[in-house]
Amino acid sequence: MHVDEIDGMKIGMHVDEINEMKIGMHVDEIDEMKIGMHVDEIDEMKIGMHVDEINEMKIGMHVDEIDGMKIGMHVDEIDEMKIGMHVDEINEMKIGMHVDEIDEMKIGMHVDEIDEMKIGMHVDEIDEMKIGMHVDEINEMKIGMHVDEINEMKIGMHVDEIDEMKIGMHVDEIDEMKIGMHVDEINEMKIGMHVDEIDGMKIGMHVDEIDEMKIGMHVDEINEMKIGMHVDEIDEMKIECMLMKLKMKIECMLMKLMK
Repeated sequence: MHVDEIDGMKIGMHVDEINEMKIGMHVDEIDEMKIGMHVDEIDEMKIGMHVDEINEMKIGMHVDEIDGMKIGMHVDEIDEMKIGMHVDEINEMKIGMHVDEIDEMKIGMHVDEIDEMKIGMHVDEIDEMKIGMHVDEINEMKIGMHVDEINEMKIGMHVDEIDEMKIGMHVDEIDEMKIGMHVDEINEMKIGMHVDEIDGMKIGMHVDEIDEMKIGMHVDEINEMKIGMHVDEIDEMKIECMLMKLKMKIECMLMKLMK
């Protein structure tokens, strides 16, 4: 049958009748049906179909054909397509897509779905996802992620990219990034940062956190931290240290008295 004959058959038919036609047909026959059809007709075919049937449609299709299917579809329809798909299939969908299309896919997705997308992806693919994203979107990606996942994101990133991540983040978020990081990783973060950025990091940090930062640092690095600090800031640090030591002594004395 020619395409126009198939189109003639389709006019006035219900979706379940089209589905009945499809039963027992090979993928190449379904592909032949699709040739010459408009996107809205493909969408009509999809109505009432189960996820596995949509998956069957995808078998043997080229990436550009899948892209063709996506044109004119709403985000929830793309989400429906994703249900029941393996990570490698989602990755296949991404091949040949522009960054803005990946962003469109992300709209309406929950954080756990974004995390699922990340599973099995290489660092460079995660970096590609980040291109064209705003800082708040990167922050949304971070919500619900474990520290080790954030660390994985950092692997292979340049210092300026880490700095870009930091822009628009609150001090507590920077602190969250630091949790579970080794001293050398914190030092790596500091490379390429200006003194005022280091000072920004220090705001809202407790003395013990500043002390933790200092562990493993050379004297010249500690001196660099001090450069650009006002005398009163250095005095405040010293006063807080003295208070901490006093508190520790009092606690020790109380413990001894309790015994």
